[in-house]
Amino acid sequence: MNENIFKNRRILVKRQEDGKVIADTRILRYEWRSSTFYIAASSLMEKKNAQVTALVFGSDNLYEFEGSVRGSAIGNEVAVYAGKPHAKEDRAKQRYAMAAKGVVISMYFLGQEVKLNRPMVLETVNISASGILIRMDSGSFETGNSFRMVIPIEGRKLEFTCEVVRVQNDNRLTEEYGCRITATHMRAKASKKE
Repeated sequence: MNENIFKNRRILVKRQEDGKVIADTRILRYEWRSSTFYIAASSLMEKKNAQVTALVFGSDNLYEFEGSVRGSAIGNEVAVYAGKPHAKEDRAKQRYAMAAKGVVISMYFLGQEVKLNRPMVLETVNISASGILIRMDSGSFETGNSFRMVIPIEGRKLEFTCEVVRVQNDNRLTEEYGCRITATHMRAKASKKE
């Protein structure tokens, strides 16, 4: 794995002890020999040592790492020491709170993708290396439905093909949909349309 796959990519760092997200930032640099990410010291909420998990939005996939953070800064950087990555296909139990607006742009019927004339608005609740929890209008989906969603984040357009595996009520107007990510499509620029 070279540096370019992770440099400038978004990283969510969560403390294992209590599940608190202690950094949501970009990777300044990555040293593949030591499997170490460097992030801005100012992006770390608490400057102390901790065992962590990290979700990285790679150029081609979502990756999850288990490792540690040393709270001391060197040259305005903090090191996140990571082990081997787990690609999204591995079952991941760690969830990362992430509130972002997005849209459903197409649905799948009998294996065929059908583009929607009017995209359906969604809001993300949390994400893991293999799934995402979204909030939408009640009745938007049923368990087993498949769709493609787009989330514009920091000038990039993240696209996921998902399958609904769980529906839970939020209130009369909205429901939360637990979705398994079946494919990831990352693009460089967010479109102004979406």
